[in-house]
Amino acid sequence: MSNNPDEIQLFEGQTGPLYWANLLAQEDVVVNQGGSWSGKTHSIMQVLFTIAVMRPNYIITVISNTVTNLKADAIRISKSIVGASLKLQLCIKDYNSTDRVYHFFNGSLIEFKSFEDQEQAKGGKRHILYVNEASRIKYTVFFEAQLRTLVRTFVDYNPTSQFWVHDNVINNKLEYTSVKVIRSWHIHNPFLTQKQRDRLENIQDREMWKVYARGLTGVLKGTVYRGWSETDLFPWKDGVIWYFDWGYTNDPTAGGRVAISPPGTGFDYVVDEICYQPGIPTGVLKQLLVDKGYKEGQLVYCDNDKTMIRELQMLNVSAVPFYKPDGSIKSGILYLKSKKIAYTKTSMNIREELKKYKFIELEGHLTNEPVDEFNHHMDGIRCSTHTNFLRGGERA
Repeated sequence: MSNNPDEIQLFEGQTGPLYWANLLAQEDVVVNQGGSWSGKTHSIMQVLFTIAVMRPNYIITVISNTVTNLKADAIRISKSIVGASLKLQLCIKDYNSTDRVYHFFNGSLIEFKSFEDQEQAKGGKRHILYVNEASRIKYTVFFEAQLRTLVRTFVDYNPTSQFWVHDNVINNKLEYTSVKVIRSWHIHNPFLTQKQRDRLENIQDREMWKVYARGLTGVLKGTVYRGWSETDLFPWKDGVIWYFDWGYTNDPTAGGRVAISPPGTGFDYVVDEICYQPGIPTGVLKQLLVDKGYKEGQLVYCDNDKTMIRELQMLNVSAVPFYKPDGSIKSGILYLKSKKIAYTKTSMNIREELKKYKFIELEGHLTNEPVDEFNHHMDGIRCSTHTNFLRGGERA
């Protein structure tokens, strides 16, 4: 792509630094972490239109989790960009509102798609990918879509908390070797009024100010579990129980093993992830248990699917259901919060869920009800340890 501004100046009076920073980026993945009104989406959409005009026969895909979010954000902004630029209008052949596709006279196109799961993200290849508000989608969706992207991927989000972009992309130097991070806030948007800037600068909550006024990564409030530690190795002893929280099509089957009061560690429980993917058949689950050292007779606590439990029992696995009467979620959370817990460093999905598993917030106030998401391992660990305690099992 040319670095000559005279060749790529499509928009009159374009002085915003985010536009140029993204357009001239050479990295495979360009991450835009920004506060409110920093102009992330507007700048990236302008970049995509510029690329579409400059590069004949390019396929450019803009994704979010739902069509509703696309219409409220990227599509709405794209229409305003087109409406304000006569030069751009002369390059566009048509816009198909049903398929949500801009067709250009040079054969390029910009399409807007919603991917709710990784299977939907597996279809089609493209030159450029733009993941709008990345915190709305799962990492597996990003992975599948980015894997099918030939030239460059743009990502943006408000950094209300650390999530998969930080752990799986920015800090994953082995898998993503070419990543550029652009942090922006309102100072980078030359078109804001002073009133808008003052509104952001006057935010009193320190964490919210960091996120929205400076584009810095915030800390989730109301996380259910805090203070869990990481440990290098699973302390393999006889006192071990196991768990499976079932996932079928979209949600993962989360499985793990739990060491109970392992000597010399100072922890009440040490947990270790053994699986985290949808639709794992019971024969494979049995082999996963064996590979991790399962001993015949050790209890495997399972979510209440009688068929799956019976299939495991037929494979000589001591599978039993979670004890989940009314009120067991709150009592189980209280039980687990009273314990000192560690998880192994290889348990990436346990670590990720810990950051995101929150209490529901209503009108600014936290409730005692946890959000029913980011909780597959969290449910498995809570239900297995609490059920084992109620059964009187100090050791497996």
